[in-house]
Amino acid sequence: MNHVREYVEYIGRKTQGICGSDAKYSRYYAEYCIFFETVSLIECLNLKLTSKTFDKYISILAAFLQDNHRKFPNKDVNTK
Repeated sequence: MNHVREYVEYIGRKTQGICGSDAKYSRYYAEYCIFFETVSLIECLNLKLTSKTFDKYISILAAFLQDNHRKFPNKDVNTK
C-alpha cells in the first residue's frame, strides 16, 4: 500500500507542476484526467492521505475549477 501512496503523491506533484506552467491545452487536460482518476482510486481504496497531500490535492482541484480564460478556457459545464 505504500507504493500506492507514493504514486498518489507523485501524481499530485506532477499535476501541481502543470497548474503553474504554460503547458499546451491538451497536456493540461490530460494531466487533469490522470489526476481525477487518481482521486477515484483514493476513494475506491479508502486511502488515508497526509494533510500535506490532501491540501495539495485541494489546491489542484481549486486551480482547475477556476475560470482563467486567458490561460485555458474551461467552458465545459460537466467539468464544473
